[in-house]
Amino acid sequence: MSERESTRLPHVPVSGAQANGPGPIVPLTTLRKIASVPAPPPTTFIGREAETKAVLETLRHPDVRVVTLTGPGGIGKTRLTLEMASEFDADFADGVAWVPLAVLRDSSLIAQAIASALDVRVPASGILLDHLISALGRQRVLLVLDNFEHVVDAAPLVADIVRACPAVKALVTSRSPLRISGERVLPLSPLAVPNAEDRASAGRMTGAEAVQLFVDRANSVSPGFELNPETLPHVLHICRRLDGLPLAIELAGARVSHLSVQTLYERLTNRLPLLTGGPRDLPSRQQTLRNTIAWSFELLSPTEQRMFQQLAVFAGGFTLEAAESISDDADATLDLIAALVDKSLIHVQPRSPGSSRYAMLETILEFAAECLADSGVEPALRDRHAAFFLRMARQAEPELTSSQMRPWAERLEADHENVRHALSWLAETQQWPKLLQLAAALGGFWDVRGHLSEGRWWLERALAETAGTDVPAAHRALAGTWLGLMLVRQDALDDAETHLNAALRVWEAEQNLARIALTYCVLGGVAEYREDDVEAQRLYRRGLELYRDVSDPAGLATVLNNLADTAYRLGELDRASILAEEAVVVAREAGLDIVLASALFTIAEVAFAQGSWQDALDALWNGMETSRAAGYQLGLSDALSGIAAVAATSGDGERAARLLGAVESIANELEVRRIPHQTFHHRAIAAARADMDESAFAAAWNAGRGISLAEAVVEARSVRANPSTGLPDHFTPRERDVLRLLVAGKTDRAIGDELFIGTRTVESHVARIFAKLGVRSRAAAAATAVATGLVDPPVPPSETPLDR
Repeated sequence: MSERESTRLPHVPVSGAQANGPGPIVPLTTLRKIASVPAPPPTTFIGREAETKAVLETLRHPDVRVVTLTGPGGIGKTRLTLEMASEFDADFADGVAWVPLAVLRDSSLIAQAIASALDVRVPASGILLDHLISALGRQRVLLVLDNFEHVVDAAPLVADIVRACPAVKALVTSRSPLRISGERVLPLSPLAVPNAEDRASAGRMTGAEAVQLFVDRANSVSPGFELNPETLPHVLHICRRLDGLPLAIELAGARVSHLSVQTLYERLTNRLPLLTGGPRDLPSRQQTLRNTIAWSFELLSPTEQRMFQQLAVFAGGFTLEAAESISDDADATLDLIAALVDKSLIHVQPRSPGSSRYAMLETILEFAAECLADSGVEPALRDRHAAFFLRMARQAEPELTSSQMRPWAERLEADHENVRHALSWLAETQQWPKLLQLAAALGGFWDVRGHLSEGRWWLERALAETAGTDVPAAHRALAGTWLGLMLVRQDALDDAETHLNAALRVWEAEQNLARIALTYCVLGGVAEYREDDVEAQRLYRRGLELYRDVSDPAGLATVLNNLADTAYRLGELDRASILAEEAVVVAREAGLDIVLASALFTIAEVAFAQGSWQDALDALWNGMETSRAAGYQLGLSDALSGIAAVAATSGDGERAARLLGAVESIANELEVRRIPHQTFHHRAIAAARADMDESAFAAAWNAGRGISLAEAVVEARSVRANPSTGLPDHFTPRERDVLRLLVAGKTDRAIGDELFIGTRTVESHVARIFAKLGVRSRAAAAATAVATGLVDPPVPPSETPLDR
């Protein structure tokens, strides 16, 4: 297999491959300004001035394309890189992309990890490496590839990227070199510490980097700790025994909370010889780090050791509740975790949603995982792990369409890596019925948080593996319903309809009215995307009847809003307004932020069509803030499209085009083919193009694709409605003539005869009118034209102008 072939899209979802539907909205040609480097930890950074200078000078050398910081885990490669991040801005005008690789276990996924860090979304087929190279082009970008040792066999991919992209460089942290062309290896040494023979002054000894680090960490747990003639010798001995390795020193410093430095040194002196003799084929420093962690492990009580190894089953952190679910002694879990936090083997994650979350440093997690693998209990623990997250997902599933949607979505997002590990374990052990249940229960989460391709892939696999088995039909139907919704969002309408109809048969047999109603609503979406609003309206009405019977506020508000949107497109503006207002009332009373935002956008559509642009703008701003607070990015794309329409029809086409470029970026990120309120989107594009020449429109659009979501929101807030310029100015005299006759009910042929133009020409004018009005039917065009004052209402046959 060639290097290029090895980086083809892996079997996990990348961009929502599908059999039907067009490609992305607009192919990616430029990157946003990259700003993805995480903040350094809050602890004091000690020393490393010489290493910082060496890295910067090496990176700036014109002949160096890849700089690899090598050394054992825990020596501080990642921390040094984070501290240097601000220094890179001047050298890399297009930004720094931080690519964390510690959680990867499959080298075939490194291309996707780089694409995610760069916000590159690619078509469903093709070689991912080629798309990355095309996106990077000649931009000045620094790729920071952190913890590469897990995926070192993917090193040729890095070589391909820097070879093809002349302005791209890579800074890699790894335990071993990549051994590729253009690489400069910089081994990171331990922190400086005076050796035993050094007769340095007390000032020089206390100023040594390793000593400073120990003192800083000791002070964090024991504020009264200080260096003096009594403690200094012991601290020096400890730092020497630990070879100046930062992680080892930090672990030792944390023991000062309950051990004197003399006792600490004595225990270390007595234990360290017993912890040597690691694998001889590993570097000596790696043996030392392993021994240091093993020493910390040996200081634990037997129950603490057992908890330590059991926690290795988690990925991306865990909650106390999750830890209790896998523990042999749930009642003792809290005290055991507190002990492990106190001894710096796990840490509390800041700003976590809901209950406190904990995590291990990666090097410590590796050691714990080895202990777990040697224990013989790993399969049982992974079963418990998967069972816990299955229970959690099933508990969350109904809440994701309730007022508790936001906290549950945030909780599942925080445990996304654990959910993925649970799914992978169930697939690895071929526990297909449980995999189906977990995937089906996660459907709402994947939809709400925009993980459409990932959800689609797991649901399709679960359904395929359980086909023809005796799993409960309801489990397959729920998976099929959520899969159908994701397929609709990605415009794979035929496949969506197949899954939805199969699910509908199950729900009808079980007389599950709520599920029947949901399925009718999603099928209505299929009809809507096929531009069959009459059929969509029929399906939505069936869903409405059922939702009123089962008293489901979320479903009721959703289907009311869908019906309002359909009525709007059919030109029934008054009815659309009534339905949307009812949807707002239901959603607001039930605390349904996402449905509320969508209903506000429908109200804005109707107000805009009626010429009430300030009312439309107020509703759009309200919906935008509601979407932002709920983390509903699809809603933000709707808001920005609507505000762009107001801007364009108010004479600010450039700002509208920038906002539309931002909408495209959101759609690409979410991997959706259409945003819900497409009429606003089409109207904004038509109006913006009419307000400026094509080159200016393209330039503004591309500029918008490069701004952040926060910047787009700020720009949207600055839009002001200006009725004096208005929609009428965007129609040519000929289009006005065609529109007047269309409102009068004339056919295309009759319009052509009256205006002395061909039918084909009339059809072209009508298509442009539809685009500018954001409608899809003659009835909707007529209603909008009359409501906005573009055309006077037609005179009834029984009247004449004199009669009026």
